[in-house]
Amino acid sequence: MISSPCRAADSKPKYCQKCLQEGHWTYECRGKRKYLERETRTTRLNRKMEKMDNSRSSSGASSSSSSSSESGGSSSESGSEGDAETGTSHKHSGD
Repeated sequence: MISSPCRAADSKPKYCQKCLQEGHWTYECRGKRKYLERETRTTRLNRKMEKMDNSRSSSGASSSSSSSSESGGSSSESGSEGDAETGTSHKHSGD
């Protein structure tokens, strides 16, 4: 006996994509559309970049702190190295 595709669809519950409730289809919906707040791609990328910076600074801080104490280097020199790695600059346009 061959099962028809209609029976397979009938076995699943009706689910509205508009109001996110079961019992009716989207085209039958009379409710208002619910807004699902999701985090933006920019937010996710910023968080990922912060994690990478934190992991670099934590791994770099342990090695740079021991090397700066041995060589007697100032903290401003190590700060400029970090800027070169990230590609950012703190120079003013008037300089």
